[in-house]
Amino acid sequence: MASLLGIDYGDKRVGVAIGYLDEHMVLPLTVLDNDDTLAKHLDALMNEHHPQSVVIGLPQPRNHQDPGINKAIKAFAKECQQTWPCEVILVNEENSSHHASRKLSQAGLSQKKQRGKLDAHAAVLILQQYMGGEK
Repeated sequence: MASLLGIDYGDKRVGVAIGYLDEHMVLPLTVLDNDDTLAKHLDALMNEHHPQSVVIGLPQPRNHQDPGINKAIKAFAKECQQTWPCEVILVNEENSSHHASRKLSQAGLSQKKQRGKLDAHAAVLILQQYMGGEK
């Protein structure tokens, strides 16, 4: 089954989602701490799911100023490209965490209950955008 791994990369946490191309379905997988264990956990996900591509959200510059996180995201994407035998794609995204929080709030989850889930849901939105819109 052809799949994609979506990543919402942040300074503290990294949200991960899985997208199945044949079913046009995207599901949140996990939220990982952005620390020295990140590579190990991502390798395990890569070995488990064997995605054909990894899709990483890259915030849009505002007023010609690159968001500070973009340098770290681009370095992370380069490291992924060198580590895994699949395509690594950077996609323009803006406010995926904010939009994910709004959706989770509409579903009845308080801010407190969103902790530990939000970044994976942001990764879902990034993948949905890449796959052609929300399904």
